[in-house]
Amino acid sequence: RHGHSAVLIPTSSTSTDERCAQMLVFGGYGGSSNNNLYSLDLPSATWHLLDPGGDLPCPRWRHAAISHQDKMYIFGGNTRGKHSENLDDMHVYNVERNDWNLVACTGEVPSARHDHTLTNNETGMYLFGGNESGRKDVKTLNDMYSFDFRSNSWSCLVSNSPLPVPRAAHAAVGMSNG
Repeated sequence: RHGHSAVLIPTSSTSTDERCAQMLVFGGYGGSSNNNLYSLDLPSATWHLLDPGGDLPCPRWRHAAISHQDKMYIFGGNTRGKHSENLDDMHVYNVERNDWNLVACTGEVPSARHDHTLTNNETGMYLFGGNESGRKDVKTLNDMYSFDFRSNSWSCLVSNSPLPVPRAAHAAVGMSNG
């Protein structure tokens, strides 16, 4: 399998213990794209295929994901199939309830894309780059957006300095000031 996402979930959203209790692995491509969700219990090194309820994301790969408190957020990706389609939707998985919900986003929602990155901070996340369009007419991006968890709102960030070259299938990490 490739093109999946993986995030670490802390022991609890109110814990000051920085150890993580589980890793969630979602989607990917292995002959076809899927929307499977696996949990790895880190203390016992035991894998579980989860059967979440709610509004499940469609099968996808090359999406991006972050964790925030006891939730996993995914954005975009590609359906990879006969009618391959880039996506611009966001879903949130709630670990405690074992369910998915479609996030009703407002503001300047990023265009449908795959191979982008997400990084998070205390109140939201950032999206950078990725690929727009299909297999033959790919447009690589260097745009950046911020998302606010409290308002479910996206904003396009405008830079006052030269932008990095467009990129996709890259990696990103958020760093705290502490």
